[in-house]
Amino acid sequence: MPINKSITPYDVKRMYEMQQKGMTLREIEKHFPISYEAIRRRIDKYKGDTFGINITNKTLNEKPKTRHRSVREYDFLQYLRPVMRWGVYQSGLTRSLLEMILYLYPMGLFTKNDYFKFHRTISMYGNYDFKELMEKNFIVLWRPRKGNKKALYTLSNKAKQICARMHKFLTGEEKMPETAVSNPIAKDKGIKTNKYYMDIIKKMNKEAKV
Repeated sequence: MPINKSITPYDVKRMYEMQQKGMTLREIEKHFPISYEAIRRRIDKYKGDTFGINITNKTLNEKPKTRHRSVREYDFLQYLRPVMRWGVYQSGLTRSLLEMILYLYPMGLFTKNDYFKFHRTISMYGNYDFKELMEKNFIVLWRPRKGNKKALYTLSNKAKQICARMHKFLTGEEKMPETAVSNPIAKDKGIKTNKYYMDIIKKMNKEAKV
């Protein structure tokens, strides 16, 4: 195909810049008297420094532009799974009941009604689980019922400490212990997947803020 004399190096530079802004070759074609295939060839040559404008070093050092909506400034949910695993081991609770105390944690004081609002998402055995959390000293009575005043409950110091550490692990304010002495996941070597959890925990610790 003969070269179109009306297309200048400046025009090709414009083609390249339009493509960088997200325009398709078909859209670029509307601005120039050549086909989109010819535009593609000229852009490829431009990238190869055909017209004496070296962009290779620049593009090698440039960071890719953020194009996906999933990229966020915050990423504290990235390691949710290993942190939940630690919480289950540390508390001895099922994941569902661990989620229950995490829900209650920011409330400070709560009523049984507050408890049941969330527990309905877990199972129908709310009274049974409430009794278990009381017996295992995760929930304690703060004020008994008196007259029209409802009984108020709060999490125990043990429960609060577990919740607080889980929040710090997720936000990178504290590194999760990696030794078998301090981390029950590392200690329980009978479950093969715990090794994989520890690999992710080590990666998480490297990215922690502390």
